[in-house]
Amino acid sequence: MFDKARDSLIKAAIQNNPFIKHLGTIHTLSFNTNEHSCSLDIGLVGELNPIHFSASYEILPVDGGASFAIKGVHCERQWIEESIKIFLEAKGGSLQFPINGIAGKLALTFL
Repeated sequence: MFDKARDSLIKAAIQNNPFIKHLGTIHTLSFNTNEHSCSLDIGLVGELNPIHFSASYEILPVDGGASFAIKGVHCERQWIEESIKIFLEAKGGSLQFPINGIAGKLALTFL
């Protein structure tokens, strides 16, 4: 029960981020909370089929909620993976998505 609610909260936080909206649409998103890893399929703009990604994550407490920080991204397309590594290095090693209010508190509790 909590897994579906948690996944929906995180998916909404990521999907509503302007950066992600510009790139495409999340088709699937799943978590392995024991390993702090996630797996997602994204329909990138201009691509015919969704592309599979996996990554490690952290949930960080911030004022007003939490931040979902993605790092260690892997992709089935090597050039995309290398581009993401360069991008993440420029961003300090992770890409963070804010989760505000009650959703942030729940993310801290269940992830």
